[in-house]
Amino acid sequence: MSDIAITVIKAEEDLIDLISLKQACDELYVGPISEDSALHKLLNMNAYSDFYVARRGQQPIGYVQGNAVGEAYYSEEMYVMPEFRRQGCASALIKAQIEFARKSGLKTVQTVLSKENSTGIKLYEQCGFQCAAHSDTMLTLAYGIS
Repeated sequence: MSDIAITVIKAEEDLIDLISLKQACDELYVGPISEDSALHKLLNMNAYSDFYVARRGQQPIGYVQGNAVGEAYYSEEMYVMPEFRRQGCASALIKAQIEFARKSGLKTVQTVLSKENSTGIKLYEQCGFQCAAHSDTMLTLAYGIS
């Protein structure tokens, strides 16, 4: 993990680095998408979102997207390339969001996951998140900032 750096995307042109990651992420849920579709989705998300990118050298290997609403920060879409999973990359991305929320004076970081996403639930719980609400199929996990 020491050779993986976390940065925040600061400009729309930096989103181009995420196109292949967005394509891989969407392929898991909706099937293959074109580069143009991936860029369009990223641009639409960017209007209200922050993107944290994990890089090994110059290569983007993962990202997490989120946004602040009121006193909460919502951790939303995350993707890490399969060959870089279980190396601390996802945890580092989540911790970057927590630190941003803390510095911004927000009170909580939240995420909503399918109850079937046991890997994601375990990841967020290992980062200090706890169950805040649930339905038959979804679970809201929250990290309180003190």
